[in-house]
Amino acid sequence: MSEELLNKILIKLIDLDVYVREHTATKEEMQASEDRMLTHIDGFIKLHETLDLELVALRSKVDRVEERVGKIEMRLSMAST
Repeated sequence: MSEELLNKILIKLIDLDVYVREHTATKEEMQASEDRMLTHIDGFIKLHETLDLELVALRSKVDRVEERVGKIEMRLSMAST
């Protein structure tokens, strides 16, 4: 191989090495990114659990109110007859 061809190959390899170093994440960066992502996922899971609990509480409250309204309706219908 000619020296000119070897120099071109060397330049390409150096350019490739620089590109890879600039555009790839280190192990630490990947771990930090994974940690941030898992923290966000945990937050969404906690929010979902909280909303589920709130929904159960609201359903229970609505059931109690409907039961009370039903009793009042029964008393009113008995009183009007």
